[in-house]
Amino acid sequence: MPTLPIHMLQQKSPWSIKEFVEPKAGEIHRIYSFKGKVCKRIVLDSPMAKQLAGYVLIEKDIRSAQGWLSHIDEIRGDDAAQDKNGSRSSPDRERYNLVKGLFVAALTFYGKAFAQADGRRVKLERRQVSEEFREVHDLAIAFRNNFAAHSGAKLIEKAEIAIALPTSNRKATPNLYTELEQPDYALLGEGEKSFANLFEHVHFIPQTKIRELKHKIFVEEVLPKGYDYWAKKKKI
Repeated sequence: MPTLPIHMLQQKSPWSIKEFVEPKAGEIHRIYSFKGKVCKRIVLDSPMAKQLAGYVLIEKDIRSAQGWLSHIDEIRGDDAAQDKNGSRSSPDRERYNLVKGLFVAALTFYGKAFAQADGRRVKLERRQVSEEFREVHDLAIAFRNNFAAHSGAKLIEKAEIAIALPTSNRKATPNLYTELEQPDYALLGEGEKSFANLFEHVHFIPQTKIRELKHKIFVEEVLPKGYDYWAKKKKI
């Protein structure tokens, strides 16, 4: 049986989208076209549509967190060969202040996906994380709660005030020092799931929800009402 040429199999989609940012207001506008003709844009406000929008935001948060972890690996370079279990802090403050900022951002956005956020209507739950990733998930949330977001019960970071008292000279005046211990990012034990592994796993949760809801909305809310119904809806 003859096969079709590759260029015939890869047909170009009749749909296209253009985005532009309004210079003054900074608002993003999208123009959808079908076979080069501009389409009418209608915003869905059903409960399922709002739920889908929430998962879209969550998916972007996890994707951003993944990107920041990847950038940390690029910044650290060969330092990874010197890693040991535990948390790491480096004297190279120029590089590792950036590492710390990216790590905090990754933890914050990951934790936000599991926290109730106004306007999102949905959030991820610990039970949705596979058993093999629960331990590292709990560690990520602990770092988020006790280091990235606010100081908590676990001493992931600490500061102490110490007096340096000369013992060789009783007439010498003591000196006062502040001592800070704050990791730049967390290292996990050999063989354990990494934060990168965790984020990749959790990323599939909103991705799956998005696919399921898009299909459900299209089949249950869009198609049954027909073309004429949507044609009469207000353009936004």
